Amino acid sequence: PDGICLPAQIIPTNLEQLREIILAQDVALVVYDPLVAYMPDGLDTNRDANVRKVLSPLVRLAEETGCTILGLRHLRKSPSENPLYRGGGSGAFIATARAAFLMAADPDEPESGQRILAPTKMNLGPMPPASAFRLVVGGVDGFPHVEWAGPTHHTAASLSALPIPGRQGQARYRASDFLTDHLAA
Repeated sequence: PDGICLPAQIIPTNLEQLREIILAQDVALVVYDPLVAYMPDGLDTNRDANVRKVLSPLVRLAEETGCTILGLRHLRKSPSENPLYRGGGSGAFIATARAAFLMAADPDEPESGQRILAPTKMNLGPMPPASAFRLVVGGVDGFPHVEWAGPTHHTAASLSALPIPGRQGQARYRASDFLTDHLAA
């Protein structure tokens, strides 16, 4: 079925409207990109209690309707040994999720456009392996589609430990990232 685009509304003020649309249109997927853009103004997204208060009703909505709710968030600039802490904001973003994945450029093929999708958390079943993929334009309809390249040796931990390309040798960025991470706590 065709996608439905809703006007940007702040979570949780639109959940009843969203529930009605999900049920009436049999919506299977709702995407918040990026998730923090839909948080209430003034909400401290680094505080667990604040984030949980906003996301808990969204989790219940997904459970009640069977609709997958996908929230995207960006990575912090500095590398981390633990991929659960590489994402921006509070740890509650990961804690409330049933499954979480990290996506990064394939370090073995940096110029190819290949990406790695690696699980960081899985409460829905066994942890799947990381997989490589490319977005490809073409085919019968001419629209972009995912071309899977299969499992890879990379893991979310190995990918999250890598610096963002172009920043690793710059002391000013390392200092900025260090201060940002430590002051956020």
